[in-house]
Amino acid sequence: MGGGEYASYNLLKNLDRNRFHPVVLFGGQGTFVDKVRSLGIETLVIPFQPVMLKKLANPIVLWNVLKTSGEISRFLSGRDVNIVHCSDVFSLFLILRSVLRLRLRVVFNIIFFYEWPRLILFNILAIFLVSEIVTNSHAVSRDVLRKTFFLKEKLHTVYCGADASLFRPREHGELDVLRQELSIKPDVKLVGMIARFEPTKGHKIFLHAAAALKSHTEITFVAVGGVLFASVFPFFAECYNDVMRLRTLMGLEDRVIVLSQRNDIPDIIRSLDVVVCPSLQEGFGLVVLEALQSGVPVVASHAVGALEVVNGKPGVFVAETGNHVSLAEQILAALRYRERQSPANDDRKSADSIREGVCDLTWERYARQIEEILSERSPIKE
Repeated sequence: MGGGEYASYNLLKNLDRNRFHPVVLFGGQGTFVDKVRSLGIETLVIPFQPVMLKKLANPIVLWNVLKTSGEISRFLSGRDVNIVHCSDVFSLFLILRSVLRLRLRVVFNIIFFYEWPRLILFNILAIFLVSEIVTNSHAVSRDVLRKTFFLKEKLHTVYCGADASLFRPREHGELDVLRQELSIKPDVKLVGMIARFEPTKGHKIFLHAAAALKSHTEITFVAVGGVLFASVFPFFAECYNDVMRLRTLMGLEDRVIVLSQRNDIPDIIRSLDVVVCPSLQEGFGLVVLEALQSGVPVVASHAVGALEVVNGKPGVFVAETGNHVSLAEQILAALRYRERQSPANDDRKSADSIREGVCDLTWERYARQIEEILSERSPIKE
């Protein structure tokens, strides 16, 4: 599960069931399916393999997509469905037959910056198929507006939230999971980056910042995240290999600890002294909110969309995008801030101050705003 999946999960979790009856269609079994089912939400698995859009030019791939589209159409025909909510251009091909045949209303989420071919294709499809477009930051909305035609009136921006019950400061005496696992001494500062491996996430900038701070032996760096969706996007695996090679070349094996995908991210964040989001391009950056809700200072690059709502709040430090020297400077500033805000090692005082600044950025608020968009217009029925 990535940020988009967690946003969908939290929308479903907080959706007003008196107004909406959600049914979620999946292409296969997995963690996301299990989490949605745990909410008591109806799910349906129609097996299909996601592919890169350029592979639709392959007749065999296209035929399989059309078969899946037919199965989805037959399912939707048997249900009184009013709205389809999706967040991938590939999904528009899967529902194309259903939307045209049943005249369904489509609400589409854009959660990252689309490259030109994807955006051009989306523009063509969205003019005819999509009723509302929801972005996760104004930066993404501006990008869509700058590169498309006739979509302005469909655009909405809704910021993500964070679950304050999961992402919270560590209680007195509570286990420091990461330090215990890695045998890190209490006087060592832990600076962490939490992101899947892909070129725009800024792992190489993170490594260069760690190298720039080599003289600060009291700091240990941790990169947490796996290679997700590699079967569809093989260059994600290539990104991981490039980062690991650079780590070795720079002699940072002992200085930068790399951990794979984890299911205990709230515990991981609570173990960190600073969370770093060095993205070169980031629609939102959910980890920024999650860290602040946990009372942990954040260093984020200017390219991170979440800064639209958290910049200037306690514990937020901004670095120049792609500049490892600036990133290193802001990491030191964030560490000094935490020390100043925690007299006599009272970390809770600092955490409460940081958390207070983002207490209104919740998934409940996110769900209410999405509900209003879903309700804005009547379903397109004859």
